[in-house]
Amino acid sequence: MRCKIYYFILLFATFFISGFSQVKNDSIKSRSSLELNSSPLSSSTNNGTVEWACVNKAFTSKCLQYHNDQWFSFFVNRPGNYFINISAQECRDNQGIQFLLIEGNPCKTAAFKVLSCLPRIKILDVFIEMDSLKTETQYLVNIDGFLGDFCDFKIQLSTEPRGLKHSSPNMDVLQVEARAMGNVNHLSWTVPRGVSDSLKAFQIYRYTKASKRAEHIATIASATNARGQVETAYGLQDTVIDRSVYTYEILGRFNTSRLILLSTRTVGPDARAKNDQNLTVELDFENNTEVQLLLLDGHSGQILQQASFPFNKTLDFRQNINVSRFTAIEISNFIVRAVNLKTRSKKDFYFHVTANGEVIAR
Repeated sequence: MRCKIYYFILLFATFFISGFSQVKNDSIKSRSSLELNSSPLSSSTNNGTVEWACVNKAFTSKCLQYHNDQWFSFFVNRPGNYFINISAQECRDNQGIQFLLIEGNPCKTAAFKVLSCLPRIKILDVFIEMDSLKTETQYLVNIDGFLGDFCDFKIQLSTEPRGLKHSSPNMDVLQVEARAMGNVNHLSWTVPRGVSDSLKAFQIYRYTKASKRAEHIATIASATNARGQVETAYGLQDTVIDRSVYTYEILGRFNTSRLILLSTRTVGPDARAKNDQNLTVELDFENNTEVQLLLLDGHSGQILQQASFPFNKTLDFRQNINVSRFTAIEISNFIVRAVNLKTRSKKDFYFHVTANGEVIAR
């Protein structure tokens, strides 16, 4: 009997130590190496700590909130563009991860350079494009859970992108009707003629508050009628298991292979209030201007969401940003910042969402 007790204690101790031990790439010194075009590397932000001596705190408050980060590094043999592919995200709070790309080592020199800072990558299989990388240069990648989330994921350094682009501005250019009839959700939408002419296909994703990741439920190709004209009306019926709240993202793939978010709609109880929590801004840039669109917490200044894209007056003129997932965690004041990446000029739009869901532009 005593042997059994000792065996149980040993098992419990082993589980306790392994369950709460730090991940191996918890520090820059112990970072994991990413080899080009190798199989994706499994990793986790669970049980990570922050190496504060090597963190630029200017980014802590404005771009990232460090909590349980981990480190990766890589070199490239040829100069050019490369991709970080993120896949198989599983997050405790369904928030996703945040991403930082650094040239150099912030622990050893003050001359390091921050190349990319992405405050949130949603729970999708996505790619991050890295432009003009140099040979004989060390690059560091820092991954953390968004808003303190704990996430398992896979990461890969590649010459080919896999998944969706990490962020896509919400154009909300479609006229969408969404309704529930029993256990079938009906979506129908109309595409403006200027958009439909260059559209190749729609990709539809569905997610719920309880789901761990967005689910790709359909791809609908652009169609033409008997006269050879591009169709502008499309629809989808989705059979669901219960009457929960479902959110649908309709993405469009264009002739340029650009994949962008065209509209988001929610179906189910209280769906109207969630659909109405959109911040609408109108942008005025010349065609092909490189634009960055930021959503910030109006109180803390923290970046909640961002997207960068070459501006197209037809597609990008009006932006609608749904903030229901942020009001759900009691953020009510927002700033939408539009930045011209060439001139660095910017324009801020201020919003407040009231307790009953009304959006007020200030």
